[in-house]
Amino acid sequence: MDCFKISFLLLVLSKILYAVSAWGGYITLRDIARMNKVFFKAKRYGFTDSVITFSELLEQSDEQLFAHAVCTNRCLFHLLEKDNSLLQMSL
Repeated sequence: MDCFKISFLLLVLSKILYAVSAWGGYITLRDIARMNKVFFKAKRYGFTDSVITFSELLEQSDEQLFAHAVCTNRCLFHLLEKDNSLLQMSL
């Protein structure tokens, strides 16, 4: 891998991906357009091999977070199990 590509991944993408699931929903359309412009320029200048969009990064991050949350060998998985007593109605 080229040193420019590694630098782009380490410096730019790591800063954006840090907690993107938490702050990604609050970003404005103007800021998304600015980030996509940075990704497009990174592709044009050869810092990355593919065009990346912010919505793709946010979707991948959310999917990864959800996959980790529902994994059965996590210590907090028992908190996600359904409580059937709350679903039963009595008249």
